[in-house]
Amino acid sequence: MNANQLYYTDFSVTIGNNYEYRVRAALAMPDFSHYIYTGYAQSPIVGFVEDAWISGPSSVTAYQYHTWTGNPSGGQYEWRYKYINQQNWSNVIGTSNQLTFKPSQNFSLQLKVTFGVVSQYEEKPVTVIFEAEDDDRIESFLSEVPNEYQLYQNFPNPFNPSTKIQFYLPEDNYVRIKLFDLLGREISIITDGVLDQGFHSVEFSSENLSSGVYLYKMEAGNKIFTRKMIVNK
Repeated sequence: MNANQLYYTDFSVTIGNNYEYRVRAALAMPDFSHYIYTGYAQSPIVGFVEDAWISGPSSVTAYQYHTWTGNPSGGQYEWRYKYINQQNWSNVIGTSNQLTFKPSQNFSLQLKVTFGVVSQYEEKPVTVIFEAEDDDRIESFLSEVPNEYQLYQNFPNPFNPSTKIQFYLPEDNYVRIKLFDLLGREISIITDGVLDQGFHSVEFSSENLSSGVYLYKMEAGNKIFTRKMIVNK
């Protein structure tokens, strides 16, 4: 080590092994002092694994099978998913570097890649587009009644010229939904009034909007929810 050097990097270690490093000092060679510090270190058990990544569509059609691919560097793979109205990830649904999945609503994928004792994670949000003939299936999904306020992702998304915004009220209440641009400027009021308990669906038109990303915010029952919508003209 050189004078004033505060750290030492050893590139000759073996992953997982323990090593002892001792430090001593001298004003001039070869008059070294006794060892003034002894330290123990384990070589990095993290090893090396490239960052996890997911390749595949970000927008898919509901109730059809679609495939996503994880980085092909080897190791162990664990795929999980989470729908927009769920707090926790699912159990493992795939263990290869490819996953084929048939979604029924907007969701996120999670890929865990493990190499030795190292794990890397990647998540990918996926928008689910519903065809017109899927209306019955949508109602079937929404029939699973939640017990709290919910604002669902609009579909289709991206969209042009119109999309549906759906939400659930666990009780009769005043509801206001506004549209904003990414600078926080209010664009329009989508819904404003007292609505009954239950599911509601609002048709929204992009007629007066330019292509881009917008935010729609729902206020109801002292709750505030915000989601993104994408206009693609």
